[in-house]
Formats: sequence, structure tokens, C-alpha cells
Amino acid sequence: MRAIIFFVLFGLFGCFVPDKDGDGISNDADCDPNSIANACGDTAPLVDTAEPVDTAPPVDTDCESVTWYRDGDGDGYGNPAVTTEVCARPDGYVVDDTDCNDADVTSFPGASERCDGADNDCDGEVDENGSETWYSDMDRDGFGNPNHPVNTVCEGYEDWLVADNTDCNDVVAETHPGAAETCDGIDNDCDGEVDEEAVDATLWIVDADRDGYGDAELSEFVLSCTQPEGYAANAQDCDDANDTVNPGAAETYGDGIDQNCDGSDESGELVCCVDEDGDTYGNPEDCQVSHDAECPDGYVPGDGDCNDANATVHPDAYDSPYDTNDADCDGYED
Repeated sequence: MRAIIFFVLFGLFGCFVPDKDGDGISNDADCDPNSIANACGDTAPLVDTAEPVDTAPPVDTDCESVTWYRDGDGDGYGNPAVTTEVCARPDGYVVDDTDCNDADVTSFPGASERCDGADNDCDGEVDENGSETWYSDMDRDGFGNPNHPVNTVCEGYEDWLVADNTDCNDVVAETHPGAAETCDGIDNDCDGEVDEEAVDATLWIVDADRDGYGDAELSEFVLSCTQPEGYAANAQDCDDANDTVNPGAAETYGDGIDQNCDGSDESGELVCCVDEDGDTYGNPEDCQVSHDAECPDGYVPGDGDCNDANATVHPDAYDSPYDTNDADCDGYED
């Protein structure tokens, strides 16, 4: 008798594999290698769980098949009627199964009820409001204006009335409870504060010596939309206790201090020699000491020129062996 049933089932469905673990799904790899049942095999019952590892795209490490629900409108709530069971979350699926309208992103458990003929909060009622007091939602952000209550039924008012009354700005859709705070002088999240913990706040670095350059060691900093007193928008000061030391300061030669924070104290004096022939090599007989970072006009650092009236004569020039000129200033004519 069992053999007859087996061959009847095989003839009807083309393949039959027993359900070893009793979960109602057989491991039909021999029938269809792409079967969802092959995600975890037929060695353990399917487990409908929502452990943390199962809610993200990576493969489920313990290989417990999870029931996923289609989230067609992307509101984070799944359609209980459209499911799949695999180890890893497929795109467009979530573990939640409480969405009552997966084609409407404004309808999900906890949403504000609107006058739109839909069950927005998924409680089984449409346009319900016990006190029949609604609030205008002119910016259509789902949050109502507490200063504009309307005592009426929903019929004929479309979706500009909502049950919520927590909006602090019913003209700007980006301003409502839970919105991201930004540096715009507006209370974006309706908590009574302006620009606090803004997502686009500037990082300000302490500037103890008030020279306009923040401490390079980032010893203290704050996030704020406006510049606090004693803070700078950079971290370039190599000595935040000395206002004469910073990247914009002039270097003083010979004092052993790195005034301009370039990594070198540049100690010593700069010897500048006149360069009359313009070959960038100075005349050793006409030099002066400079305490600045540069030589004066007409002078160059160094004194290696042995003929400052001839631009072809200097330490890097080619000295021809066929004349009696010391072109490279090495002391030898040829």
C-alpha cells in the first residue's frame, strides 16, 4: 500500500523526498537544487527566530532558517502574507510581520492616524479618533499642529488632519519630533532647544593662547554650530601656551625656537651674499647676515661664486679642459 502511495505521489509531483526532521519541509535537493529548503538542509527543524545575527545580510552562523516577511513599502514593517524561510535576510524582507498595508509607507503599527480612509496605525480601525479632535498637518510630515485642533469627523478632509499634536513647526516637513537637529537656528526635533547636538556641527579645538590656531595635540575640543570663546577650527598650533608660536608666525633665526611650527627651529643666522650676475651664487666678498627667513633682493644664500661678473662661472658650471678658466670655482684652471 505504501509503495502504491509513493508511486502515485511521485507521478503527480515528479519527485518525493521524506521530511526527516518533521518540520513540514523536505530537503528536496534531488528535485530542485535551488529550493529554499536547501538553505539549511533537512537535519534540524526550521526555527522562526529573530536573533541579532539573523536580522542582517551576513549568513546565519548557526543555520537556523528564519521566516522573513516582505517589506514592499520600505517602512520597516513586514507583510504577514508574503514570507520566505532562509538563513540570511533577503533584500526587501524583515523579521517584523505587523504591517497592515505593505503598499503604503504611512501605514504601520504606531503611525499617526490620518484622515485618509486608511488604517494608518494598523489597529483595525479607519480614521478613528475617540474625541473626534484632529490637528492640522499642513506640511504632511505626520505630526499635527497643537494650536490648530479640529473637532470633526474625517469625511471630506483627506489627509491634512492627523491625531498627533506634537509638531512645533507645521510649515517645514523636516521639523518634527525625532527629526535630525542641524545648524540652522531652528528647533528641528521640537525638544525646545536650538542647534543642540547638530549632525553638521563643527569640531572646535581649544586655543589657549588665543592666536587663532588650535592645540595640535587635540587636548580639548567641542562640537558646536558656533565658535566658542577660546576655540579654533584647526589643530595646527605646536605650542598653545605661546601666542608668538603658530603656523602664521615669522621665524626668528638664531633663537632655537620653531616659531612657525614647521618642525624645525631653523637656528643660526642666514648668510646672504650679493649676486650681480644672476647665477644664484653669491659673491663671498659682499655678504651680510639676515635674521629673516629670506635674503634681501639682489642677495642669495651662500658665498660660492668666484666670479660674480660672469654667470657662466660658478661651483656647478662645466670647466672645459681646453682653456685656462676656472669655470667651476674649484681653484684649478683646467
